Amino acid sequence: MRTPFRSPTSILVSTIALLLLPCATFSADQENSNGKQPDKDSKSSDTTGYTGPKRAGGGPTNPEIHFPLPPPKPLTPQEELKTFKLPPGFHAELVASEPMIETPIAISWDDQARMYVVEMRGYMHDVDGTGEDQPTCRISRLESTKGDGVYDKKTVFVDNLLLPRAVMALGDGALVNEPPNLTWYHDTKGTGVADKQDLVTDHFATKGGQPEHMANSPTWMMDNWITSAGYTFRFRLQPGGQFLKQEDVPFGQWGLTQDDWGREFTNSNSDLLRANFLPTSYYLRNNHLTNRTALGVQVMKDQTTWPSVPTPGVNRGYIEDTTKDGKLVKGTLRPNGTLQRRDRDLRAGRVSRASFPEGILRQRLHP
Repeated sequence: MRTPFRSPTSILVSTIALLLLPCATFSADQENSNGKQPDKDSKSSDTTGYTGPKRAGGGPTNPEIHFPLPPPKPLTPQEELKTFKLPPGFHAELVASEPMIETPIAISWDDQARMYVVEMRGYMHDVDGTGEDQPTCRISRLESTKGDGVYDKKTVFVDNLLLPRAVMALGDGALVNEPPNLTWYHDTKGTGVADKQDLVTDHFATKGGQPEHMANSPTWMMDNWITSAGYTFRFRLQPGGQFLKQEDVPFGQWGLTQDDWGREFTNSNSDLLRANFLPTSYYLRNNHLTNRTALGVQVMKDQTTWPSVPTPGVNRGYIEDTTKDGKLVKGTLRPNGTLQRRDRDLRAGRVSRASFPEGILRQRLHP
């Protein structure tokens, strides 16, 4: 049985592929998220400094543009690559771009280094979401036939999906989340196209609503459980292809990763990084245990970002002090980052690194 493979050079590609969607926290008393945040969580609707009329989503109807900018010049992938600023010892390589892929939001590698990509082609074509009710999305599988790490072959693994949210390479195929279903698609003939499917659960997020408020990111963790962000259950693959289902503590917004010790890391729109320092299953053994100080620990207190160029369109830009001179001051819209594990840290000492799409932000983490 092949299990998911994570490339050691995945930071850049993961960052690009996850740029589209942030997410939100979930209520622990329901199996799947319903697109609504708990009342006590006001981060997504905070309008500090703004007192004018608001839209249904919480923002102002006609926000003032404090720092107007002309539209940025479109760049080719090769031109964009030259603008990257990387720390010493790192370099970036282009492995895939349009037109090979369109609107990627999630990726996963199998043990053959093939990349499964969620192409959410139906998401937000305009401010009204026109066309989101059409099954125009797909899961594609990319391969490097020359073995040089550059993907030159694409096969549509699963087509005609309605806003799929997640993919995780598994066995002869991949787990795919097309709400409300989490399905294991198989390629039994070796063609790169799924020809068999098994339903894992029909309660993985809900159909409709806001994608960023749904369960997402099934991840094969070090304890061999498949854990997801913002979801109250986890799964373990059993001999014979069946899945064991177990209650879990919902954690995070969009994206999930782990360190060398199997500790879970995730974040939220306005919170760079949080971690579970103990397995959540320990807490579930005693329903009366209310002290959960080892869960959801804020690892990074400083929420500062350092954009290289001004950006006029930022999430919650109407809130005072969100931007300065047109540049984002603190995180407001961020999927989960990638932890670069110790043995892959270019021998730079026993320090781990976390990278996040918004900013693009990199932070050293000490145990």
